[in-house]
Amino acid sequence: MTVAQVRDIEKVNPQVPQWAHRLTARTYQDFLDTLYCEIDTIVAALVADANTLQGDGHTENSINADIVRQLNRSGYTAHFDKNKRGHADVTVEYGRYEWIGEGKKVKSVDNTHLRGGYDQLRNRYASGTTNANQGGLLIYCYAPSAKHVLAQWSQHLEAQNKTSPGYGDGIVPCVGNEDFAFWSTTNHPSSGSKLTVKHIIASLHWDPP
Repeated sequence: MTVAQVRDIEKVNPQVPQWAHRLTARTYQDFLDTLYCEIDTIVAALVADANTLQGDGHTENSINADIVRQLNRSGYTAHFDKNKRGHADVTVEYGRYEWIGEGKKVKSVDNTHLRGGYDQLRNRYASGTTNANQGGLLIYCYAPSAKHVLAQWSQHLEAQNKTSPGYGDGIVPCVGNEDFAFWSTTNHPSSGSKLTVKHIIASLHWDPP
């Protein structure tokens, strides 16, 4: 089987580890497309295991660290709490490419907590420079209706953007996962360029009768 054939299989089935796409990434966008596919698979696994992720022992840090371990097993160079202009939750590197993720655990609609993570990502950790101008806000939702929590956060960003233009604009749902992920862009304070952020929510609420 050729690498091209493996790439075709990976494209059809995102559950297949994306090693061929990762190894043949020629652009930053190629790197991102494959990384987001891996992250979506990891988030789906977290959601499927929500019953095992209950209790105070499952913190933002423990979930962040688990995501990092899974990314490393997929062949990336991923770090938890690495010093990147501060201690970023999730740092993924592949050659000259970089992506930063900030994880936040919420138990209700908590735009203040999410805004704190968003501000850390845009103001501190992400450099906003070439090959490092995308990042993610990873939301670990223990509240009922993750869809509602994400929608409220999106509306909060839109409201903030009206008073601070460029803070969170270009908001669009992620095709194929509209209820649980959306894109936005922001003016990066340090680089002066646009930083693209993918907001991803993992529905971890579990409360059987």
